[in-house]
Amino acid sequence: MINVNGSGIFNQQTQISEQSKTPVSQSQSSGAASPQQAVSQAVHDLRSLMAGDAFTGQVASLDGSSVTLTLPNGLQINATLQNQVNLIKGQNLTFLVADNNGTTITLKPMQFLDEQTSYVAGKALEAAGLASTPANEEIVHELLGQNMSISAQTLNDMAKAAAKYPDAGIDTLTRLYKLDIPITQENIQQFEAYKSYENRISGEILNLSSGLSDMISNALLENGQAGATELSKDILNILYGSENSPETLKNAAGNDNAAADGALNTSEPAANAGETISKFLDGTARDNLKAMLSKAFPDGLPENLQKKITDGSASARELTDSFNQLMASEKAEPKALSQFFKSDEFKGLMEMIMRDTMHLSPKDVKEKDAVKDFYEKVRNDVDKLSKLVDDKAGNNSQLAKSLGNVRENIEFMNELNKNMTFVQMPIKFSENNANGELYVFTNKKSLKQNKDDISALLHLDMENLGPMDIFVKLKGENVSTNFCLESEELLDFIYAHIDRLNERLEKLGFNCKFEMKVKEDSQKQFDFVQDFIDADLPKVHSTTQFVFDRKA
Repeated sequence: MINVNGSGIFNQQTQISEQSKTPVSQSQSSGAASPQQAVSQAVHDLRSLMAGDAFTGQVASLDGSSVTLTLPNGLQINATLQNQVNLIKGQNLTFLVADNNGTTITLKPMQFLDEQTSYVAGKALEAAGLASTPANEEIVHELLGQNMSISAQTLNDMAKAAAKYPDAGIDTLTRLYKLDIPITQENIQQFEAYKSYENRISGEILNLSSGLSDMISNALLENGQAGATELSKDILNILYGSENSPETLKNAAGNDNAAADGALNTSEPAANAGETISKFLDGTARDNLKAMLSKAFPDGLPENLQKKITDGSASARELTDSFNQLMASEKAEPKALSQFFKSDEFKGLMEMIMRDTMHLSPKDVKEKDAVKDFYEKVRNDVDKLSKLVDDKAGNNSQLAKSLGNVRENIEFMNELNKNMTFVQMPIKFSENNANGELYVFTNKKSLKQNKDDISALLHLDMENLGPMDIFVKLKGENVSTNFCLESEELLDFIYAHIDRLNERLEKLGFNCKFEMKVKEDSQKQFDFVQDFIDADLPKVHSTTQFVFDRKA
């Protein structure tokens, strides 16, 4: 319960807009009202409330048992909590008047009163000039469930969005509106993908590698070796940076070696070369790669190129640079070269290149501004690749769509981070070829109150352990970790080695708690909406009452 003393109901220091509406009747004065007149009118409206009336207020402050509610016109109600009421600073609540006996006004929060919401929905829609249809009532119910205002402006905005995007769920539209994210088809699709856990940017990056491989193969067929060489060089220069291209490095060093000798005819690796192929290709696969290249270039491969393929010391970038130089010499056998560009081996090299240029290492993540710089680079690279694809393949290609998906994902994250902290990062691990996604998320309102309260989700695709989700919550020095694994065997394996992780974390000063589940037995994995977007919604019992005392 909340008691409000009649003589101190309103905070007189609150600045009142001359054009503000009264909180209950929503009527407008024909002339400008003074602050004193607005307060007087608000007191009159509050005392005139009858059972079934409703109004919206925001929790402005909480101090022990004292609470201040801000009404839509800026006036503030000072109240005292008498019951255990779960309130959160900043939350919006729509109240239904349950009783007004002349001494106290008893209110109930509407989002927890299903039997009353239809009545309030009708009243709100009538005030907004909207028909009381099932679709419009659903909008009201969703807004109430999200602790959002059901003002005429909000309802009309939502009704327009629902009419413009009829295939979108009202829950999606409501949350985009709540987060102040523009309601567009692209943002709707991204939100839906996040909801279904299909937003993994690493998946789109993998699609890029396949699309770029096909694009180079098509360029060979359509424009010959010169066209394929030019396109391949353009792609590498975009991803690695043209300032580190072999031509730039050779010119800077005054190197006059023949093009066919290439970057691999030196004992030093090219700048920013990336990981070596030994991590991804075993001896048999490297032998197959060398045999395929020998057929494509029958005049013979440079000796150093053969050696680096055999021992696996070459990087994907070095190999591709060398292919480009060999093609430029016009010594390739067209049919065999075409087969090479269509092969799984070449697509694998492109995957390695994307791993080099569009993934972060755990070490990178620790650096200041590393994530921000990473996404700026990825966005710039995607823009450049999109222009290249548009010029070479047209914007209707599957590659163009994949590039668009990466761009839209980044833009959606940018919009989301205006109100919350949510970042997903494609991660590469140095000890093996495993990839993963790291999601770091927290509500900025909660972060202001608990700066050390951070959550993260690490999704890994490990070579031996398979896919696994690790949900981590950090609060101060306490770390709770929940592993979600594929099988009981993996569960036993993690249990057998968890002490090593615990020891490392304890050395860093953390207190650790571990939980483990098999995915089939896990009732709920990470849910973007429930565990993040709606995490700050209060869990208020349906019998909670708010009582305002009107006595002077």
